[in-house]
Amino acid sequence: MSQPSQGMDSSQLKLEVPYTMVVAGATGTGKTHFVTSLVEHQAQLHDKPFDHIVFVFAFMQPAYENLANSIPNLTLVSSVPDEFP
Repeated sequence: MSQPSQGMDSSQLKLEVPYTMVVAGATGTGKTHFVTSLVEHQAQLHDKPFDHIVFVFAFMQPAYENLANSIPNLTLVSSVPDEFP
């Protein structure tokens, strides 16, 4: 059995863009906080910047509007579209 790496740095943990992610969970579990942090810290968490972010939601929250106002390449969509931009 191999031993876990002791010298792993954050560059080895970056997500490869592009990707699709579904975040699901019960009310109050931190979904909005998680996604907001993922987008706000994209430079540290991803191998390259996003060209465009499509944020699909069921119910509008003030945090989503704040995120859209602070991230110029983010589009809010209130239901699953037939086609993405």
